[in-house]
Amino acid sequence: MKNQNITLSVGTKYSIDFFRKNISFQLFGINPLKNDDDVIIITGAKGSSYNDEWNNDKTEINYVGEGRTGNQLANKGNNKILLHSNKKGSERVIHIFKAIIGEKSYQYLGIFHLIGEAFYRDSFGEDEKRRKEIVFPLGRKDKYKVIESNEFIDSIEEETIVNDIYADNNLQSTSRKALVDARKGQGKYKENLNKVERKCRFTGVTDSTYLIASHIKPWKNSNNQERLDGNNGLLLAPNFDKLFDKGFISIEDSGDLIISDHLSDEVFKLWELNKFKNIGEFNTEQKQYLKYHRRYVFEKFQKK
Repeated sequence: MKNQNITLSVGTKYSIDFFRKNISFQLFGINPLKNDDDVIIITGAKGSSYNDEWNNDKTEINYVGEGRTGNQLANKGNNKILLHSNKKGSERVIHIFKAIIGEKSYQYLGIFHLIGEAFYRDSFGEDEKRRKEIVFPLGRKDKYKVIESNEFIDSIEEETIVNDIYADNNLQSTSRKALVDARKGQGKYKENLNKVERKCRFTGVTDSTYLIASHIKPWKNSNNQERLDGNNGLLLAPNFDKLFDKGFISIEDSGDLIISDHLSDEVFKLWELNKFKNIGEFNTEQKQYLKYHRRYVFEKFQKK
């Protein structure tokens, strides 16, 4: 909030001059304030509301993100800020105002937060060309619980990257397909991985039908070459893929297994992780990816 001494009251209308001076200079869209954890969202303003959808009692809104032409991107700009507003550790407060055009005023609707998974839908941009827009389901904070899971953030960010890949005219259609297939551990990536890894290092299973081609450096954080690099992967049984993907386990360059303090004792015992002190050697390229995994995927957990 520009003026920290302002106390907002739900339902109150603020003149455009007061709003601009004390609340937000920007009069439409998403406005993350500098040096402040507040985010101001304005709906109903000309040129910014698109097809925002309210429920009958104005406690829920499907708010359309920013970006007037082309596919809207969830992992850039104000859309990224809004997407991550509920992420653990974030203290952002989302205030929603409705622009009352005829009265040149802004009505305060309250504090909101994400109450469901952000999603894409087909629409048309200002240039009247078909595109994807991202929609944020928001609800009044005094009525709906905050979403604590961040899995949907990963999912929507990956969808944004997929859109970018398909929109990249510098890539051939076969390259686009290979990169998108690699997201699910399929196609060219799995073929490359099978040349490096021949079995699950935990279970010993060799039939890839039962294994997941898991990226060491996550697909969404990799560049296009890394997404297809067979050295950037492991063939894992589904249960071990889950632990590795979520950062509950990682691996030293020597092959020694690292266990997170956040892994439940039940899983540790029933999946007999005590049996896996070392899962074998890795080549030089794999070690670089493992370094990334330890730092950026496993870093939030402490070693057991």
